[in-house]
Amino acid sequence: MTTQNNLDQDFEFRPIRADEADQAADMEQACFTKETAYPKNIVAANVTAHPDTILAAVDKKTGRVAGMLMTMFTNEEHYSDDFFKKTELHDPHGRNVMITALEVLPEYQHHGIARELMMRGLAKAKEEGKEKVYLTCADDKLGMYERMGYRRIGLSDSTWGNQSWHEMVQEL
Repeated sequence: MTTQNNLDQDFEFRPIRADEADQAADMEQACFTKETAYPKNIVAANVTAHPDTILAAVDKKTGRVAGMLMTMFTNEEHYSDDFFKKTELHDPHGRNVMITALEVLPEYQHHGIARELMMRGLAKAKEEGKEKVYLTCADDKLGMYERMGYRRIGLSDSTWGNQSWHEMVQEL
């Protein structure tokens, strides 16, 4: 297992850059099903509109974006499918964070990158005075997010990709 020290040696954790929009869009397609992946144009719009809310893990050797945590700020407390379609719903002054994607390319998985992205994202949200962080996930990810400190709320109103999602929250 990769240690935190190795992650910092091997990866740069920073806001995504505009010139990485294509990598981010391709990653979305690689990490989610056709039905549940953000459309490429929405990923690019998010990168362009508010890159400071997308944390990237970049392989220092290759310059490749290996993983990312995509978020938006809002005063809402429950998910809506619109969060996945409308970048203009991001409110920089919103008190809550909605995680809209946490993904790591398959060849970089199982080394702690997703956990590190999540922990850094939570620390940044807390530092910025946000109150809560929300996410939705499939059944098989519930345990992973519970180990990260999230608690289950119940089934989400979001049915993005014609799928049922669990909604979870962590208070900061």
